Amino acid sequence: MDVIKQVGHLQRQVLRQETKHISLAGLEPGVHLVDGFIFQLTGDQVDWVVSGICDHAHGQLQLCDAGRTAKCPLHGWELDTQSLAYRNVALKKPRLPFRQESKELLVEADAYCLALPDDVEASHLVRAEVRFVSHACVAIDVAGVRIVTDPWLFGPCFIAGWWHAFPPKEDALEIVNSADLLYISHNHPDHMHVETLRQVRKDLPIVVPDFPSQSTVKPVKEMGFTDVEALPFNSVYQVGASDVHFSILQAGDFRDDSGLFVSAGDFSCLLAVDSNALNNFVLPQNVDLLMTAFAGGASGFPVCFDVVPDNRKDQMVARNKGAAASQAMEYIRHVQPKCFVPYAGFFTEAAQRDATVKARNKKNTSADAAQLAAREFPNVIAHDPLDGDLMVFERGEVTFSEVDLPRLYTSDEVYTQTYIDRLKDGLSDYSTSAFVDYFESAQFQDNLIVYLIPTNDAFDLIEGEVATRVDFRGTKPSVHQMPSDVLFREFEEAEGDGTRHLLIKARKDALWPVIRDRLPWEDISIGFQCRIDRKPDVYNSDFWFHFTNVHIGKMLEPA
Repeated sequence: MDVIKQVGHLQRQVLRQETKHISLAGLEPGVHLVDGFIFQLTGDQVDWVVSGICDHAHGQLQLCDAGRTAKCPLHGWELDTQSLAYRNVALKKPRLPFRQESKELLVEADAYCLALPDDVEASHLVRAEVRFVSHACVAIDVAGVRIVTDPWLFGPCFIAGWWHAFPPKEDALEIVNSADLLYISHNHPDHMHVETLRQVRKDLPIVVPDFPSQSTVKPVKEMGFTDVEALPFNSVYQVGASDVHFSILQAGDFRDDSGLFVSAGDFSCLLAVDSNALNNFVLPQNVDLLMTAFAGGASGFPVCFDVVPDNRKDQMVARNKGAAASQAMEYIRHVQPKCFVPYAGFFTEAAQRDATVKARNKKNTSADAAQLAAREFPNVIAHDPLDGDLMVFERGEVTFSEVDLPRLYTSDEVYTQTYIDRLKDGLSDYSTSAFVDYFESAQFQDNLIVYLIPTNDAFDLIEGEVATRVDFRGTKPSVHQMPSDVLFREFEEAEGDGTRHLLIKARKDALWPVIRDRLPWEDISIGFQCRIDRKPDVYNSDFWFHFTNVHIGKMLEPA
């Protein structure tokens, strides 16, 4: 890729030195949660200390089972406090440095930030225009360079589960095609949207994160783009001979996700996209513009999980909604931007068949997020992009205006049904044998049995339909097919024998393209196209990661 060159790495710097003081007086031996830290006392000695924040969605862990487990109330993640590993997730909690002085625990909690290398930093004045296009798509025009991010412009994503609440304006495709550089943060379809990318010029330079799974770079190349580069995290790149520099930052959880930092002259911006704890909140300081997700509700959990009672679903939805807003505020606290703009959350469950999901899956609005930020951070300019989609930064000031153009379409019932009808038409080549080939070639092993049942739109079993049982416990997946009602009863009768059991009932028209085209499996869960039950009630992260980031697309078909 000739348009960019690497010029260094972001520098990790100490922002402030801080030590947390925790009194041990009166504490009995065992595991304790105090002031956001979990630690173990043996006698009167501290053995280890870890953060009390969940490494998934950054909820506050809560001790249970007499301290043997710490559980997150957001998504039910469980930390085993003996091994400090999450159950059924290949992830361990890092221990924190600490020291003990008699009855006091001192935990080193220094705050860090990121900065550009000295030799690429510039302070001359520039004019920057930032245009909010749609959802997570933003156009940044600065120093003669246009960078566009995550274009989802047309139709649905997550297999007809998500639709634009506010479709882009009629110049959106022109904006994307006129870019000097396109950044795609990860492979979720609201960021790497196939229908949109089919209409983008194939010689457009594209940068993506260098995930070990290659979950983004390979599909983009397979779409026919000829100038694609996967970039390592925290490296600094210069665009051509311009003053524009950028870096890709990694999400702080186990997922394939990322954010973007852009700097030119006296202007800088940070797009956190929808990452959890981007770079573990070690981020650039005092940027002109910070944009983060805000909505919540961007998951099939808990609304699509039959294992969760309805009354608990409403509680969890409310909690997740609050957590999304809290994380946006956490970004502001760490970055201290001049201006905050919520984005990457403008989706709705517009299809009539998902009306019950829409009613239950409450979300924050961009106005909610902007108003909360204005209250909590009165020195930060909080702006709702629906009140002005063009932001101009110049001489330390920002102005907002609205681009006076009509929207491309409306996500109404006619529009949504057209796409759903296409999905149903796609069932003309449906093949049960394809399910066998798909799973036998998966190269995945786990202490897990999956029960996969195609359903109608209401998630009812279809009479005479063939379902698929996949046992991943052997060296090769063992696949058996049988009538849906028989397989469903087998799951219901499964006992707690140490094996995990995962039931996925999925709409037949949504499930088929996942199998046929090897789409990411999170498309059907995030897109509300399935109903899930599981024994025990734990997150089978290895399964979802493998079939979302590894066993996808044409690139991994057996030779």
